[in-house]
Amino acid sequence: RVRGTHTEVRPCGFYIKKITTDGLVGTDHFLDGSPFVAYLPAIRFLVSRGYQVLLTGGHHLPRQVAEEFDGMVVDDEALGINPYLHMVYAALHTDIFVGDIGGGTVFAGLITNRLMLGLNTFPFSSAFNNFWVYYKHAYHHDGAHLSFAEMTGKYPHTTDVPATFTIEVNTADEILEAVRYYVEEIENPGSSEIDHAMEDMWPSFSWFKVGHCHISPAYVRNYRQKIATNPGSRSLNKAS
Repeated sequence: RVRGTHTEVRPCGFYIKKITTDGLVGTDHFLDGSPFVAYLPAIRFLVSRGYQVLLTGGHHLPRQVAEEFDGMVVDDEALGINPYLHMVYAALHTDIFVGDIGGGTVFAGLITNRLMLGLNTFPFSSAFNNFWVYYKHAYHHDGAHLSFAEMTGKYPHTTDVPATFTIEVNTADEILEAVRYYVEEIENPGSSEIDHAMEDMWPSFSWFKVGHCHISPAYVRNYRQKIATNPGSRSLNKAS
């Protein structure tokens, strides 16, 4: 009903994580997803490819955004239905699924034969059934990007981030690039270049390996660029 005359539409679940309260003293934001506006370019791309995006998570759909997409981006309020029913449908009855690593995306992982894209992945070990993983970026106190060997070896199972680390959420450009690669793989299975050398840094008993996951080619490209250019000195405040 809400998508009107749009035809040949495929449903896409999209979970945006926000667990902390802005302005609350003492709260850590390093488990949150990106700001809502950072997802809009990727959402526009999905709509342009014929997907109706069903939003879930910690952000309600702003009215002006809903009007822009003319029924092709909705949440429970836009549909006027029970939020829990909407969450279940978006997670379990959609053709594709994109989401920050968190409860909504883990729940969607119950559909084990559907390739999913996990954004803002942290802790680094967070990988479940048939996920493409795009990690948060972490930097040492000297500005050097945390190596993937450290991510898989020294800090694979903890949220105890060293105080000198900077943790960055995915940017709008990164989210868009990750979604582009993901949709291309969905529509042309097997077309993506997988970095097996990087993936094999995960031990055989890790969630990544047990869940038959892959690292998003978009992350591999971005990570290698950051390592090669050595970003140097940067702020030590943990990003939200």
